[in-house]
Amino acid sequence: MNTMIFRYVSTLVKKVSVVRISFLSLLILSCSDLKRDNPIDPKNPDAEDKQIALVEDFIIVNTKPGGPVFPEYTKNSQDALNELKVVYDDQLLVLEYHMTPTDTNYADSLAVYDELEIKTRYNTYRGAQGRGFPHAFFNGSAKSIQGASAKDVAKSRYNDIVDSIAGAKSKTRVEAKKSFNGNELKIDVKLAQYGSLDRNNIDVEYIVFEDKGIASGHYSVREIISPSEAVTLVAAGSVLDLPQKSTTLPSFFDKTKIGVIVLVRDQLSKKIIQSNIAE
Repeated sequence: MNTMIFRYVSTLVKKVSVVRISFLSLLILSCSDLKRDNPIDPKNPDAEDKQIALVEDFIIVNTKPGGPVFPEYTKNSQDALNELKVVYDDQLLVLEYHMTPTDTNYADSLAVYDELEIKTRYNTYRGAQGRGFPHAFFNGSAKSIQGASAKDVAKSRYNDIVDSIAGAKSKTRVEAKKSFNGNELKIDVKLAQYGSLDRNNIDVEYIVFEDKGIASGHYSVREIISPSEAVTLVAAGSVLDLPQKSTTLPSFFDKTKIGVIVLVRDQLSKKIIQSNIAE
């Protein structure tokens, strides 16, 4: 009787051992097949982020009471970008820089904030090109389109460029978060560098915008926070936490309509490498 019990127990132990070994083999095999696909995991050798297209549109909207009807060029540009934003969603970011009209018959009340910074940015972007609005720049000054005689024409021209940018991949990822302490706006940023190459000598820029609605513009720039953050190195396979950036906003700003776009620019070429909106 004892012999029979021993044989039964021995057989049962062997079966359990086989099941345990099979389970462990399956677990080891599964783990070896898994990829490190966390989007902020630069240790994943195959990791890459979607390239985000940033359009910086320099415009004038006439807000002078009783003034002449302003040409529709700006509205055509805004409408075209609003429609493309629906298509590309988070792969397209838009900023509107309101410029001061040279003709005193016109006025753009949205051009009063940080005017010098905006004017300097525009003059740097346009180089030898003549002044004229709307003037849209895509991921820096490498590609630009001036004028918008018709919405559909502008949309088609914009789409060709945005499509070529948004279809690419990037080895640099930007993550940004914004918070408020009273009227103080704070921005925290992480940079991740995928692949095997370091990212050297970049400037990180912080641009504050206000959602003014469809009539005036969803993405009206309010401030370019100065100075930008100079970064010497983001090592391959690493995540870099940048020092917190902050600015004090006027008390009459509606915080629920304030957003921040953070962009990474190569110091030498001035090309915008990657950008994102602060959550």
